Amino acid sequence: MEKTGSQDVGGSPLLPAPERVDSAKRVMFTRPGFGRIGNHIELEANHFKVSVNSPEDEILYQYNVLISCEDHTAIKDKWIGRKIIDKLYGTRSSEMAGKRVAFDGEKALYTVGPLPRNRQVFTVVLAESIAKRCRFFDSKSYKIEINYATKIPLKSVFLALNGAETEKVQDALRVLDIILRQIAAERGFLLLRQPFTDVGGGVSGCRGFRSSFRPTHGGLSLNIDVSTTMVLTPGPVIDFLRVNQGTQDDRAIDWVKAKKMLKNVRVKATHINREFKIIGLSEKPCNELYFTLKGKHRDGAQGEVQPEEITVYEYFKKHRNLQLTTSACFPCLDVGKPGKPNYLPLELCDVVSLKRYTKALSSVQRAFLVNKAGQKPLERKKVLTDSMDKYGYDKVPLLSAFGISIEKQLIKFDGRVLDTPKLKVGGDEDCIPCNGTWNFNKKRLMKTITIKHWMVVNFSAGSDISRLSRDLINCGKNKGIVIESPYKVIEEEQQYRNAPSIAAVVGSHTWPLISRYRAAVRTQSSKANMIESLFKPSPNGVDDDGIMRELLNEFEITNGRNPSQIVVFRDGVSESQFNQVINNELDQIKKAYEYRSGENLPKFALIVAQKNHRTKLFRAGSSNEFVPPGTVVDTNIVHPINYDFYMCSQAGAIGTARPAHYHVLVDEIGFSPDDLQNLIHSLSYVYQRSTTAISMVAPVYYARLAATQVSKMMKSEESTDTASVPVPDEKCLPRLHSRIAGSMFFC
Repeated sequence: MEKTGSQDVGGSPLLPAPERVDSAKRVMFTRPGFGRIGNHIELEANHFKVSVNSPEDEILYQYNVLISCEDHTAIKDKWIGRKIIDKLYGTRSSEMAGKRVAFDGEKALYTVGPLPRNRQVFTVVLAESIAKRCRFFDSKSYKIEINYATKIPLKSVFLALNGAETEKVQDALRVLDIILRQIAAERGFLLLRQPFTDVGGGVSGCRGFRSSFRPTHGGLSLNIDVSTTMVLTPGPVIDFLRVNQGTQDDRAIDWVKAKKMLKNVRVKATHINREFKIIGLSEKPCNELYFTLKGKHRDGAQGEVQPEEITVYEYFKKHRNLQLTTSACFPCLDVGKPGKPNYLPLELCDVVSLKRYTKALSSVQRAFLVNKAGQKPLERKKVLTDSMDKYGYDKVPLLSAFGISIEKQLIKFDGRVLDTPKLKVGGDEDCIPCNGTWNFNKKRLMKTITIKHWMVVNFSAGSDISRLSRDLINCGKNKGIVIESPYKVIEEEQQYRNAPSIAAVVGSHTWPLISRYRAAVRTQSSKANMIESLFKPSPNGVDDDGIMRELLNEFEITNGRNPSQIVVFRDGVSESQFNQVINNELDQIKKAYEYRSGENLPKFALIVAQKNHRTKLFRAGSSNEFVPPGTVVDTNIVHPINYDFYMCSQAGAIGTARPAHYHVLVDEIGFSPDDLQNLIHSLSYVYQRSTTAISMVAPVYYARLAATQVSKMMKSEESTDTASVPVPDEKCLPRLHSRIAGSMFFC
């Protein structure tokens, strides 16, 4: 698509005004072509080529599965579900015997051929060794109900690879991914046989694999990557609490924090070799915690014995012959059910191995993990290629039944390295980065800049505020900026309240400068994944209190006009949410513009930026160097029809390069692939907090930063859903529940 239109005085392309908003449902933009500029580079990625040689009329049959205990409680534990189905199709007398099935562990079961009947009910009794793992369900006998759901033609995979979109494509790929997870579970490859990496605080990193089938421009591929999962370090519970809270003195343990940390953790009671899930802690210590013990005659004589009120400590001493040496004065673990407590002393419980740790890591833990878990390119490539032999995909009956074969070498392809953008610093001085970085120290500004009024808000109790202030003042001096002493310092308090979700959007407001942005922030419901307040008209129909109005007003005040083109970058959405972004959020943006100005709409481009994906890039061959900054890939491993590309804009330092993945959902402006990739590359060099190129465009980082900072500055009692950036004060501040970030580049 060629760009048309004239140029304004500032040099920005001004395009003919587009038509008004079309109310019809929008669809994703398809790839207009491929980029051409840049230096050629040979690359590899952690994708393995997949061949599908089965007949196109092959059919998968999907069934809904409901597994329940003897008391009719539904079972949702994937480990148990897989064991039950394994037992079912391994039992000779069952109609499922010998069937090739794939099961997701919860409710979806797939077979190569149809089952004899559309609805079947079975009963399975698990072996005692397996039942012990399921003991908290108080059942060994399980009822399985299987009902026919639908057919999934494998032909849909072929259609997807040829560029067609069918309703069954994702279903077919989901089945293949379920087979991968089933293989890993059956063969014990969920985790590599390596020791844990201790990251501190009672948390360890456990290395394993993540894999999925992906339709790409080069055909179907298997994307597999090494992944580090956080788990609680196994061992005695009391040892875990000491390490987690950084103390050797048991009396210094904060039991309020301990209760929060231990909730839902699985432990093994060492005196009976059974597993339980912690639901809380007792209010009183073990030697003061009374319960009613129903009496029994020790010699078996008949007759009633009066119930006895006894402490948990006395019970284990007298009736279990266990001498508690350390936990008499500690709270007990409650491993019962709500309203029906079951107390265990701390020293009799161990944290179960491989229990996932889902809470956020501290900055110290993250830094330690990056240094310890990061793998150099050659090391990671070897682990990945070795895993293909260990997994033995060529010997999996289900994959063979579909005619699927997987190559054992990384996919090779060509990439391009874009030229480094030239920066303007100080007043009008050129600065040319080298390898994605530059040095601004001792640069002379055209005029001295003085910062007279600033303040410090401390959200980290262990920080040295005096030293931080001195370092900041000295840093400014090295860069020609005079920073006076702060006039106010605000310290955080210890009280917090899991806060609402924060939606933050930033917009550029000084054209043609591309490094200045205005932030607009709103709170919204904690479970919201979409930005809800882009357009928010008042009941009187006169005012709009949405985010767009705020950003557009700022742009008009600064530039004396409305933007003629708007590039929207969206962060933090998955592929399944793309349609919501282009049909809900973009619709709000356009309505807000019309409502505010009544003018013809500008042209829009909407781009999603992702870092949470599993594609890694390597230099081809035996090089252990990182791919250079500016590397871009828009062929081979990208989507067969949708418009996406990968870009490594920053220089690698630790581990293996993970590029940003950009999805162009809408492009009314008509960027050529080269123009858009150069724009995104340039926007990775203008982040004001760093003298290096960053991994994604700077506006996205500014939006993340705004959401994070505002969440910390909000007062705990504040509940408004239309708050602008509040003034910080000394009140207690909430922690962030979730961040939704978006950014807009106006021109």
